[in-house]
Amino acid sequence: MQGMGEVVVPPDQSGIWALISGDKKAPTLPGMDQDGETIARWIKKNIKTDTVVVVRHAQRNMVEFSLDRVISINFQIERLSLENHGTFRFDGSSTVGPKGALTMLAPLAGVMEAALGGQAWINGRLAYRRPLPPIELALARRLADSDPDVPAVA
Repeated sequence: MQGMGEVVVPPDQSGIWALISGDKKAPTLPGMDQDGETIARWIKKNIKTDTVVVVRHAQRNMVEFSLDRVISINFQIERLSLENHGTFRFDGSSTVGPKGALTMLAPLAGVMEAALGGQAWINGRLAYRRPLPPIELALARRLADSDPDVPAVA
């Protein structure tokens, strides 16, 4: 432990999440295993217009997931546009707004479940489920109709 006057600060082994949530280790949120290379590889292999993707919204200590649809792709400059969330680079980063506020993710099992369930995390813990807006409900129903492994959405 380091002494800072009268305040004693333990060495931070697990990062900022320990400070925010009081946990000893960082939480495992859906999509944390997806980095820029992983997302770019998935895009180059699978992307086409009308593909449903997941967008992660991060603001301070809150993280939410939502569904969106690819409306255009430019392989020359490695950018794609989503219907509701704007333009993203192939590494998943948004071209506008604060860095890391919006990240496009490959629609793999964990993030897909989080988006379909309207899940949101605060301080690294599942906090609430938001109702899906009509646009996302339509995308979820389309997914359920085309893929029997997609969980049902009310």
